[in-house]
Amino acid sequence: MMTLIRACVIGLVCCVSPGFAVEVQQGQRYEAGTVVESSEAGVSVTIPAGWQGAWPPGAEMFVLQRDLDSAAIVLYIDVGNAEGLLEQMSQPIPIDGITLKPTAPPAQRGEVWVADYTVWPAANGREVGHIATRVGRGVSVAAIGLGPAGDATVAKVTDELARTMTLRAPVATPAPTVRAGSWAAYLQGRHLVRFYTQTGYTEETHLWLCSDGRFQRSGQGGGFGGGASGATQGGGHGSWTAQGDGSGSGSLVLMSAQGGSTTLALSLVNDKLYLDGVQWLRDANDRCL
Repeated sequence: MMTLIRACVIGLVCCVSPGFAVEVQQGQRYEAGTVVESSEAGVSVTIPAGWQGAWPPGAEMFVLQRDLDSAAIVLYIDVGNAEGLLEQMSQPIPIDGITLKPTAPPAQRGEVWVADYTVWPAANGREVGHIATRVGRGVSVAAIGLGPAGDATVAKVTDELARTMTLRAPVATPAPTVRAGSWAAYLQGRHLVRFYTQTGYTEETHLWLCSDGRFQRSGQGGGFGGGASGATQGGGHGSWTAQGDGSGSGSLVLMSAQGGSTTLALSLVNDKLYLDGVQWLRDANDRCL
């Protein structure tokens, strides 16, 4: 479901004062009362009193840190609907070396689904977790609170953050012009899915190629064997381009927002799509056109 980026909000040098809405930027620190928004995601939140927020460089999530201690809230945006959301919230969730283990099934409070977790292994005073999630326009926004056992205020602030955040339609970017019959035209607006299964292990990867030249990727895998179980999650975003004529071979280039790029060979065989010789399925795109 998610990967937590370890980050120290206090250490970021740039600071934005409260009292007005700002477009979120990496490497800036936002004081309590500031309305932080992402036009691309269609989400805006107000930094709670007694907290600071930041989007750490290289991270894909927004992190809030309480002024008094190491309690934190992480905001994570992903594709989702209510059914998939409940399934994810009902299972152990690995987050950057720790695991959140549910203590009870998710419960609905108005537009928000909430669930409590124990943190294993506990570290830095973060012994319990609380998740509050809202779903809108095919996208789920999760607020993940981590704090000391017996401190009900972290869960309360997490719930309030999820309840009061604004969800709206993302700002549309004009689609780049592409040549008819090219691989770029074929891939525009596609949602590609790859499934990999081996004895005791399954892996699922999703790739959204938005028509405006952005891509988003998410993946998860897990399995059982040798008396142990494990799970992995991953994701990424950035921009994409494609070269070649759709009737022949081509290439897909994914340029990560964190730097670096990946090039994949494209081919169609009997109307089946292959990336680097591996078949990918084409699914309805519920995240971007």
